[in-house]
Amino acid sequence: MSFFEWNDGMSVGAHLIDSDHRALIAIINELHDMLEETDGAVDHVVLAKGFKELVTYTQYHFSREESMLCAVKYN
Repeated sequence: MSFFEWNDGMSVGAHLIDSDHRALIAIINELHDMLEETDGAVDHVVLAKGFKELVTYTQYHFSREESMLCAVKYN
């Protein structure tokens, strides 16, 4: 079972944004699984790489979301 599960109530109705949110949840679940499977004794280099992926994708997502909202003049 996943640590964090997507459900339809989380949908914002925009396919690209919902897809990004699903991807972020997947990354979070990968990090959680990594820690669970090793009882917290995960290789710090591997863990740092996972967190870097999360930060990078989060920055990408918010940049794209902001651009999309500006394009439709959302206030």
